[in-house]
Amino acid sequence: MRRTVTGVDLGRDSIKAVEVEIDGAAAQIVRSVSIPRVRLEGQEPESVAAALAEGMADAGISFNGVTLGLGGEEAILRYNHVPPMPPSRLALIMKYEIESVADRMGEVLAHDFKQLPAVRDDGERTVLLGLAREEGLSAILEALEAEGILVASAVPAPLAIYGAWELVSTKADLDSPDDDLVLIADLGRSSLDVALVLNNRLVFARSTTFGGDQFTEALAQDLGAELGQAEVVKKQRGGITEDVKGVDDSTIRPLRTAAGQLLGMLESSIRVGGSQAGVKLPGVTRLWFSGGGMR
Repeated sequence: MRRTVTGVDLGRDSIKAVEVEIDGAAAQIVRSVSIPRVRLEGQEPESVAAALAEGMADAGISFNGVTLGLGGEEAILRYNHVPPMPPSRLALIMKYEIESVADRMGEVLAHDFKQLPAVRDDGERTVLLGLAREEGLSAILEALEAEGILVASAVPAPLAIYGAWELVSTKADLDSPDDDLVLIADLGRSSLDVALVLNNRLVFARSTTFGGDQFTEALAQDLGAELGQAEVVKKQRGGITEDVKGVDDSTIRPLRTAAGQLLGMLESSIRVGGSQAGVKLPGVTRLWFSGGGMR
């Protein structure tokens, strides 16, 4: 059964749309467009939507049934641990949890939840709750709709990268006696999205504030340069080891410091992920990276 889906990512460095054709278990990109934010007339939702609509139209990408990715500043992921129970009771418990969070934040929240498949060591189940501030999300959706772009669903970025992995990755052999733990990491300009997949099942996802900007800032501070200059040096001659041809030695120390911070965040995600999932995680067996910052 063949179908096409459209995904939109309103990143800090660029806004992107991609149309993917799915045929059975296979998937391939058929159309895409990426628009650097520096080319936009403004950064408010209306300007972003207008530029995106023009780019999608030029690329021939469908405006209907779009899936919108929500960055770490726009979406909140929370974890709840519950004993086994009927779906109707779980829905009632999560309704109270959502209302409680909304009351504490003092605003209306868009929401959804899903029970993760892995069973915790204590026999309980982990429920992943996704939240987004209704006011900010509505402003984006209304601006897109005014340009004819109809959003069918919004997905927090860490879950979106898991969806991408699930669609195109090599899966673990479940007949193998060894566990398979995949660390998925997407590094953008200002955010790090992480997901942990144990034996083909999502066990944890999170988004933190850290990105390619931290590498640029570390380099600018060490070299005494402007951020724009440091960004150019980072991309053209930056590196964390002298073993790579073309790397400027003066970039190694500051970029290695930033890389150490990144490594610490990835290690922290594994520790926190094991605790939230309530399972003893094996060592990471595979890495799956994406994002402009990670490149």
